[in-house]
Amino acid sequence: MRKTKLFWCLLFIIFFYCGVSCPAYADLYWETEMITKGIPKGMPSNMPAAILKQFNKTITVKNYLTPAASRTEFGNSIMIIDYEAMAILHLNTENKTYRKVDVKMLAKNTAHSEKMPEIKFVPAGETKKIDGYKCKRYTVAIMGTVSEFWLSKDVKELEEFKKLGKKLEKITKTNRAMKQMHPAGMSSLMDGFPVQTGMDMMGIKTTTTLKKINKKKLSRDLFIIPEGYSLMAAPL
Repeated sequence: MRKTKLFWCLLFIIFFYCGVSCPAYADLYWETEMITKGIPKGMPSNMPAAILKQFNKTITVKNYLTPAASRTEFGNSIMIIDYEAMAILHLNTENKTYRKVDVKMLAKNTAHSEKMPEIKFVPAGETKKIDGYKCKRYTVAIMGTVSEFWLSKDVKELEEFKKLGKKLEKITKTNRAMKQMHPAGMSSLMDGFPVQTGMDMMGIKTTTTLKKINKKKLSRDLFIIPEGYSLMAAPL
C-alpha cells in the first residue's frame, strides 16, 4: 500500500507538466529538475545506502507534448499518455517491458473521489524569482497533502500550456482523483505556469523546477511502443 501511494505521488509530480495541445498550437518540449529527499514514514533510518539512494536523488525529467499524446521520461521509465485511446503506458527501458492502464477503468475504480473537496489554488502572498521567472506562491491540497506551487506569467509558453490542459480536463472532469493525479488538467485553475512545485508526502520531500521550455515539432514515433517491448500482464 505504501509503495503504491508513493508511485502515484511520483506519477502526479511527473504528470504535472503533461497535457495535450489543440491543433492550432505548437508541440511543446520542456525539462524539469526533480529533487527528492527523505525516508518514507515507517521505514528505518539505517537502511542500506543503496536503498536510501532510491529516495534521495536528482533527476532530469523530459516532457514531450502534442495534440494527441504526451511522453515523459524520468530515469529508466517512460510514461506515454494516449488521449485518443484513453490509455496510460509505462515503459521500462531497462528490461524492455511495458504496462498499460485503461483511463476509463481507472476512473471507475476511483469513483469515490467525488467526495473529495474542490481543488483550489490559494494565494500565499509571497513572490520571488526562480530561474529568471517572477513567481507567485500558491498552496493547494493534492492527494490529501498541502503542496506549494510557484506560478509565473512570464513563461511565454503559458498560453499553449493552458490550451494543452483543456483536453486533459475533459478526461479528468468526472473524477477528481484523476484530476489530482494529472494536474495539467488543473491548468484553468492556475494563474500562471508552474515554474516550481514542492510536495512533502509520507516523509519524502519532492521539489520540481522548470529548467527550459520551447516549442518544437515532435516526431509521432515518440508516442508509440518501440519494437521489442513486451506487455506485462499485471496492471499498474
